[in-house]
Amino acid sequence: MGPRAETDRGVAASTRDVTHRPPTVLGETAFGRWRRRCVTLPVLHLAAALLPVLWVFAAPALVPGLPGAGRRLRFFRFLTVYLVYEMAGVWAAFGLFCAGRSRDEAAHAALQRWWAGGLMRALTRTFDLRITLDPASDTLDPQTPCLALFRHVSTADTLLPAFVLQVPHGLKLRYVMKRELLSVPCLDVVGHRLPNLFVRRGGRDTAAELAAVAALTRDVGPGEGLLIFPEGTRATPEKRAAARAHLNAAPPETARPAAADLAHLLPIRPGGALAVLAERPELDVVCVGHVGFEPVHRFADLWRGVLIGAEIRVRIWRTPAHAWPADPAARLAQLDACWAAVDAWVGAARPDGPGPRAET
Repeated sequence: MGPRAETDRGVAASTRDVTHRPPTVLGETAFGRWRRRCVTLPVLHLAAALLPVLWVFAAPALVPGLPGAGRRLRFFRFLTVYLVYEMAGVWAAFGLFCAGRSRDEAAHAALQRWWAGGLMRALTRTFDLRITLDPASDTLDPQTPCLALFRHVSTADTLLPAFVLQVPHGLKLRYVMKRELLSVPCLDVVGHRLPNLFVRRGGRDTAAELAAVAALTRDVGPGEGLLIFPEGTRATPEKRAAARAHLNAAPPETARPAAADLAHLLPIRPGGALAVLAERPELDVVCVGHVGFEPVHRFADLWRGVLIGAEIRVRIWRTPAHAWPADPAARLAQLDACWAAVDAWVGAARPDGPGPRAET
C-alpha cells in the first residue's frame, strides 16, 4: 500500500470518535430492551437452577451400555458448560456495571472473547472436534483493520470467528448479527456495550441499516475489524435455488454470473460490504470459509450426536486494500469472485469419506 493510503489510515485511527456510532439495535427503546431481558434473564437463571434436577431425571438414560447413552452424556455436559458460561458472562457484566465500567470497551471485549472462545473450546472437547487451518490460508496483518466476511451454515459456526480470528490473532471484532441472537442474555447485555449491530434477518438492506453498518466501521482502527455473515442466512439447497433463479432473472446490466454459479454458498448480499468499502476503502477484506458444521442446524442436532469426531476445516483469504477497485460495480464483481473462490474450496474440502463417527 502506498504512503498516501498509510497516512489516511493513520489519520483515521488517530481521530476516533464514538459519537457517530449507531444504536446497537435500530429502533429499539430502553423499555423494549428491558422488557425482553425481563424474560430472558429469569429464564436463564431458572434453567441453571433446574440443571441439577435435569441431571437426576436424565441419569437412567445415561447409564453406560445403553443405546445412545454416550451421545446423551456429551450433550448434557455441553449444556451444563453452556449455562455456566452464560451465567458467568451475565454476572461478570453486572460486576463491571457495579464497578462503574459499563463503558469499558476493553474489558467487555475481553469478556466477549472469553465467552465465545470458552464455549468453542467446550464444543470441541465435548464432541471431539478437530479444527484445522488450511495451510494455504493467507496470513493476517494484525495491525491492518479489516472487513471479515464469514461463511454461515450452522447455529454452531457463529462461535467460530472468535476461535479463528479473535483468540489466535488478537483481532478485536465488531459483529453484525441477526436480531434473534438477542434472546441469548450474554450476547444481549455484552453486545450492547460494544460497537456491534443487530439487524433483521432476511431484511431488505434498508438505507437505515446500511448507514448503520457504514457508521459502525468509521472508527475501526489497527487490530480491529468488522465481521459480517454476508449470506444473510444459513445456506440450504432450497435457498440456493431461489437465489440462483433470482440472479438469472436479473437484467444483463445487473447480472452477477459468478454469484449465480455458486454450488455450496449463498450469494453475498452486497449492501453491507459495499457500504463498508465505500466508507473505509483502506480496509483489507478477509473471507473465511469452513466445512464440517453442515449437519448442525439446531441445538437438537447436538443431542443426536451429529458432530462427534468431526473435523472442522477452515481457510482464510485476505485481499489487501490496494487490490480493490474504486468503482462500486467492479467492487461487487470482485466480491463475487472472492466468494466464488470460497465456494470452490468448500466443494473440494467437504469430506468424501464417512462422516462423523456414530456413538451409542
